[in-house]
Amino acid sequence: MAELRGALIGCGFFAVNQMHAWRGIAGASIVAICDRDPERLKIVGDQFGIAKRYTDAAELFAGESLDFVDIATTAPSHRPLVEMAAAHRVPVICQKPFA
Repeated sequence: MAELRGALIGCGFFAVNQMHAWRGIAGASIVAICDRDPERLKIVGDQFGIAKRYTDAAELFAGESLDFVDIATTAPSHRPLVEMAAAHRVPVICQKPFA
């Protein structure tokens, strides 16, 4: 079975915890990250060796073939991001309510 390819949207406070958790899961990996703040992208991307970095979620979905997306952003952004993932038929992991 091929490894599942995922993306993390949101490189803020909880992103490092999420990335450490993903490292420990066999059969899945984060292949791309997304955040509106280029500095946060650099910090998380450099720390975890993620080369594919996006500042726009629409560009992430257009540019990647994903098996899942992990949304680790603030609650007000959850619904539009979940809807965007659903429109691209990408399963979502989202903490807290999204609507």
